Amino acid sequence: MARLISRLRGVILVGPQTYEITFAGQAGSALRAEFDDCEVIIGPGTTTLRAELPDQGALWGIVQRIIGLGLEVIHMHRIAPPPVPQGERVKTAISPRIAGRPTQT
Repeated sequence: MARLISRLRGVILVGPQTYEITFAGQAGSALRAEFDDCEVIIGPGTTTLRAELPDQGALWGIVQRIIGLGLEVIHMHRIAPPPVPQGERVKTAISPRIAGRPTQT
């Protein structure tokens, strides 16, 4: 356990994040149906997918779906979370296992 914690020191665990991925071309209805788990935004000559994803593995899953369809990814970025109102604290959850506490089963 101590070895795991020492390897995680300084590492920021990534939680759910919202991403936008833009690819070339305007998606028709059939292509939009391929991404029914995302918000689809049609722009001039581009299509942007917006989705809240649980982790970066899910992000790469969507990128692989886009590439697998032969589409060209031209831009990808994370949407910044809304600012925390002044005076409020951000709550973070640390797994009991990572924190060194036994888990209940």
